[in-house]
Amino acid sequence: MNKREGAPDEGEPIRGLEPHGAYLSLHHNRWRGVTRWDAGNDVCWLLAFSPTHASGELRDAYNYFESLHRRDELLPTADDYELLEDITPANFVDGIAAVGAGLYRDARSNPGTVFSETYGAAPPMSWWTCW
Repeated sequence: MNKREGAPDEGEPIRGLEPHGAYLSLHHNRWRGVTRWDAGNDVCWLLAFSPTHASGELRDAYNYFESLHRRDELLPTADDYELLEDITPANFVDGIAAVGAGLYRDARSNPGTVFSETYGAAPPMSWWTCW
C-alpha cells in the first residue's frame, strides 16, 4: 500500500483491462487488487479486491477483475464521486473512530459475539469486525 500511496500512477498494468495502463495491480502476499489513479480528483481508487491469485484457474483474481470490467461494474459510480466531496481526512477518521469505539464496546459486553458495521454510505469493503 505504501508504494501506491507514494506513486499512485505507477505500478504493474493489468492485462485484459482497457485502456492498457489505466488499471494497476496491487499485491499483498496472494491477495490482489486493481487500482486506478484519478489525477483530476487526486484519488487512487481501489476498484476491486480478491484474496485469490491462482494463475490459470477460473478463481484467479484477474479473471474476477476482467468480469467486472466486461459488465461495466469496475469503475466508480456517480455516487462514489459524490462521496468524495463529503469525505475529508478529518471527518473520515472521526467517523471510523466512532464506529470502532462502538464495536469495541459491543464486543467487550458480549464476548464471543461477532459485530460488524458499514461505515456511512461507503461500499461494503469499508467495514470493521470485532470478536
